[in-house]
Parts: sequence; structure tokens; C-alpha cells
Amino acid sequence: MAKPPTDPYRRKSGKTGSGNSGAFLRSRAALVLASVFNGQLLTEALSEYQQQVEERDRGLLAELAYGVCRDYFLLQAVVSRLFRHSPKQKDQDIRALVLSGLYQLLSTRIPAHAAIGESAGAAKVLKKKWAVALVNGVLRRFQREREQILEQVTAENSSEVRYNQPTWLVDALFRAWRDQAEDVLKGLQQRPPFILRVNLQRYSLSEYVSLLTGEGLLSRPVAGVASALMLEKPVAVSRLPGFAEGAVSVQDAGAQMGAFLLDARPGMKVLDACAAPGGKTGHLLEHTPALDLTAMDVDEKRLQRVEENMQRLGFSPELVVGDASDPQGVWSEGG
Repeated sequence: MAKPPTDPYRRKSGKTGSGNSGAFLRSRAALVLASVFNGQLLTEALSEYQQQVEERDRGLLAELAYGVCRDYFLLQAVVSRLFRHSPKQKDQDIRALVLSGLYQLLSTRIPAHAAIGESAGAAKVLKKKWAVALVNGVLRRFQREREQILEQVTAENSSEVRYNQPTWLVDALFRAWRDQAEDVLKGLQQRPPFILRVNLQRYSLSEYVSLLTGEGLLSRPVAGVASALMLEKPVAVSRLPGFAEGAVSVQDAGAQMGAFLLDARPGMKVLDACAAPGGKTGHLLEHTPALDLTAMDVDEKRLQRVEENMQRLGFSPELVVGDASDPQGVWSEGG
């Protein structure tokens, strides 16, 4: 698969911390990843820090965050050969900087001098000047010894590195689907397509395809999913016609199947018991606007994302903070 394009966001100047420099962007990517290492969901961490960078920079921020998570086990195996001692818990952002720097060197067309220099500069943005030379030195060493290090990593024949998945998952897949496990694991390493969910209450697929074409965006329907379009190339949501008004959303085609399979009827009571960030909630209401729908999530902060998405889509379901495994409150009484 073709590598992501050269970094179009790097600018020669820009005050540190202003959101205008490549170093600032990479510092935000490091904070997203450090949050994930500490247990936060990637989508939530990314949403938080995307607000701190310019809109045009958000694509690269997402690319770095998702890319490191997708290739984590390979990247971490390389890091283990570059560090004498693992960074302390309080310095997970520095480990994340190195991981994202390696990802840029291995999997993007960003020039090496930019990937290394801006990653090292990001340590300064993070107010860890002591780590500037460390990040710079580690990434430059990888550039010098790249083939040797990768050969060493490959020679270990680790299932985690080979499939970029945790050992427990690899073992479980081979136990459950011995003949299909290899294909499943290879599939998990592929970049997901950029799928849109068209609000069919507002546009037919063909009508929305025409709108996209007018913006120079090529797309095609997804077989078996009536509301889905696959974009030829990912773009910022600001380029999607009618996105702000709820005409379209970004959602995986498989996730879109939920509303069609449920096939709820007007007036039915529906509980979305793990609603954040609101993709399925929104689609259920697009499919059947007259539902009596309760959107619940155990995390109040995540539920705020649902509310934001519902405002964009123009819906107002009941929002409840709750735990489906411990039913309490009015929502649990049914009726």
C-alpha cells in the first residue's frame, strides 16, 4: 500500500505552542499517545488534542496517532533496541515522541530531517529540554543502523511483531479459527478505508455522490450497506458537503449495519447502552426518527461527545450516565 503523503503541514516558522509549527503538532501527537498508554481511548484523546491544532493539521495528527497504535509492537521492538533504559512513567510522552518519529521514518514520505528535527523539537515544546538531544540521537541512530535493527527485530520471529497484535489475541484467533486466523491478522494490519454515512433522510446516495464530485472528491457505494460511501482518499470533515449540518458522518461500514439489522419501528423504545461517541445513536435516529431512544454511557465526559454529535445531526435523544452491567435509575425500569 502506498505510503501517506509527504508532511504538508510542516512550516519553517511559528511560535512554539502556537499550533503553527511541526514541533507543536508532534508534541500533541505525543500527548495523545501518552494518554492512550495510560488507559484513555484513542478516539477520546485524539478528539481532545485535535482542538489544540489548526484544522489543516488534524489529518497528520490523526495519522501519527493511529499509525503508532497500528504498528505499536513493531515500533516498540525497535525502541527496545535504541534505549538502554525504558523511560519513566512520567516521561511516556518522550517514549511516544520516539515512537511517532520512528513511524514517520518507516511508514511515511515525510523527509527524515523533518521527522527527526521536529520530533526532537517537540520535546522542548513539552518543556523537557533534557530530552531534545535524546530524541534526536535515538532517531538518528535508527537512521544509521536501520537495516541491522530491523533484521534483528525480524529474526526474533515474535508473533506480536509479525502481526502487530498482542500475543493473547494472536493465540486466541488461531485457537478459534485456525484456518482463517492468518488472513484475519493480515487484514487487521491494513489501513481502514474512509467510509461516510449519508443521512438518507436528506440525500440519496447518488445525490450525495454528486455533491462530493462537485468538490472534486471521488467516492463509490459500499455493497450491502445502503447508507455507506467509500471515499477514494481521506479528507478533513470540513471538506464534506453538509457535514456541519448533519448531512453526512464518518462511520465504518460494519458499524452502519447495526441500524439496518435492528430495523426499529417508530415509537419503539431503544437503549443504546454504550453510546459514545454517538455514531450508532445518530444512525438509528436517521433510520427511524420517531424512536424513543435513550443513549447511555458509563463515562460522563464521553457522553458529552454524544451530545455534540446529536446537536450536529439535529436530534435530541435522552442522554443518561449509567452502567448497563449495573442497572439503576429510571432508564432501567423499561416500560
